[in-house]
Amino acid sequence: MGFMVRTAAIFTLMVLTVSATADESLLACNDPEWESQSGTSCNLNWVEHQILQRLVWSPETEGADIGVVKDVDGRFQVRSQWRPYLMDVDQDGWTDFYVFTPNSMVNGDFVFFRFDPAQDTFVTMGDVGGSIFGLDENGFVVAISRSGCCEKEISFHLIEDHALNLQFLMRVRLPELFAQAEQCQMYPRPGGSVSDTLWSNYPDMIADYCNFYKEKGWEAIQARSLDQDALSVAVYMVPENTVFYCQLEDAANEVTVVYRDGIYTYQYGLIGQNPDLEIRREASEVEVLPDNGAGPSRFGYIKLQNDGYTYQVHYGYEIVFGDDSADVSETIRGLTVQRGDETAYVFDKDCLTDTSFDQIFNLD
Repeated sequence: MGFMVRTAAIFTLMVLTVSATADESLLACNDPEWESQSGTSCNLNWVEHQILQRLVWSPETEGADIGVVKDVDGRFQVRSQWRPYLMDVDQDGWTDFYVFTPNSMVNGDFVFFRFDPAQDTFVTMGDVGGSIFGLDENGFVVAISRSGCCEKEISFHLIEDHALNLQFLMRVRLPELFAQAEQCQMYPRPGGSVSDTLWSNYPDMIADYCNFYKEKGWEAIQARSLDQDALSVAVYMVPENTVFYCQLEDAANEVTVVYRDGIYTYQYGLIGQNPDLEIRREASEVEVLPDNGAGPSRFGYIKLQNDGYTYQVHYGYEIVFGDDSADVSETIRGLTVQRGDETAYVFDKDCLTDTSFDQIFNLD
């Protein structure tokens, strides 16, 4: 989807006086069950760069500033009136988030926070006003505001020094109701001048947006806009209390192990889909080797059985010889399946490194 549209149901919020703790069982913000009880805290957990990112949203009353605080356990507490949405807005390979705050029946502010890996936290990137926003192929963040029945104001922003900066604006109107000279008008940013605007550098982009109301005008705009769904992290989402996750080397399937309240839950299936196989076992029925050795020799696994098969997820280190003959340790993860007492694996695949994570070494 080229442009992101967010609508917000109106409901009364109570100020939460206590932050969500690691022991609370929160629904995921993208869980349909949570959607039916909006106004309560929810969580978003995802894996990237071998890191488990955890964000908890707690609703605030109207008018409260959006706040982001990192807890001692590494979770990010986000407080805002409306829930956050995940997306790699600046396309740097790290997931960011934004919050849409309505300020009229249609329009509102999209407030963006980028993840800064150097600081290991989320920092504000700025905001754009409108009812929808898109990411143009030329690098602009484009926001479209509705103004009356037959008019749109479009603002064009660039991400410069990790911040959103307004470059210029456009007002486009329904051709049947306005003179040709008024159908598409360009404006410099507040405080700027015509001489320092950029619209003359992007004639094709300007022509497409000027044709907003004309036949196939919206289709042309969508065609030049990046697919925002592809920039989201829906396929990397994991449940709360995940201790092992990976996308397998076939880039089609994923395996997840969750440990909560003394129960291990193993799931396997297509990425982002309901699992094809789910196994639940009490901790006493699961074999865990949390830590064997140290440094490059360390490895561990979680092993459980089901219907005559043994399923084992594991992590370890592989020694890679560099050009300078120096040994480099590289984390590897994978899944193996054995049948009965057979020594050979019936299934043996490694994980894609970047989209894998585990906490096996922290398990008792």
